[in-house]
Amino acid sequence: MRRATLAPPAFGLPARSHEEVDSLRQRSSTVQEPPGAAPAHRTTPPTWQPRTDPAPLLPDAEPLRVLGTDAVADADPALLLRLYAELVRGRRYNTQATALTKQGRLAVYPSTTGQEASEIAAAAVLEDRDWLFPSYRDTLAAVARGLDPVQALTLLRGDWHTGYDPHEHRIAPLCTPWPPSSRTR
Repeated sequence: MRRATLAPPAFGLPARSHEEVDSLRQRSSTVQEPPGAAPAHRTTPPTWQPRTDPAPLLPDAEPLRVLGTDAVADADPALLLRLYAELVRGRRYNTQATALTKQGRLAVYPSTTGQEASEIAAAAVLEDRDWLFPSYRDTLAAVARGLDPVQALTLLRGDWHTGYDPHEHRIAPLCTPWPPSSRTR
């Protein structure tokens, strides 16, 4: 008994009978190798084994040090001074922004106190052609990248979408979750 033809599919493709569809399914489920090709299925088990020892993945027990070692002689003094100045400025920025939040002049400020070095380092290693995609606590990275601190805080005040031109600075808009508060209900 012959089955009815299926309805024509969308986008102008030709209609197919059930037999044609079954035949296509059967042919597509088997791998057809070109002549002289190796079989598609492995006949030997893989040579790799899953890692069972976590030690190589863990950090060293002793932190990496530069200061107080011979490695500091290779460091650029001007770069070290600039990075230290960014750290001091970052700590001051956190203090001021937290005070503005407590005064109600900023809606939210996710402080990075204690994490300034990671923020400054993340921005310092970027080249001019690179983009920064800041997240919740990455305001300092945006400022260290060259963004005006007031422009960085504009978004956190709730006035504008970002407060700066993302293409000009190669910094995507900050992504800070907005906490629910009594003012928004």
